Amino acid sequence: MTAKLIAQRWIDDHLDLYNYAVKVRDTAWQEDILFTLKQKELHIAGEIRYTIKTRLWQKFDQINQELMSLYEQLHGLKDEENPDSQQIKEKLWGLKLERLHVAQQLRGL
Repeated sequence: MTAKLIAQRWIDDHLDLYNYAVKVRDTAWQEDILFTLKQKELHIAGEIRYTIKTRLWQKFDQINQELMSLYEQLHGLKDEENPDSQQIKEKLWGLKLERLHVAQQLRGL
């Protein structure tokens, strides 16, 4: 989901809430929603940051699962000289580097 799509969804959701507040004649709620909409840049930036952080944590978890699976495969291969062993080690190294990159991105948020 792109930043533009996140922003549009956030605005649409709040306009829907505002329309419902008008329908139920809740003026205090209407004012609260209008106040929030006036600060939309701040709220949308937070929503974008949350979405990015969530995706990065999902990616981090996915990499960890792949690492565990590869370690199990490597453990199952008794012979260090097995060509599959070397291929698995190369995949492990690549995933470790990828996980490090994701961790750095998470620290930057």
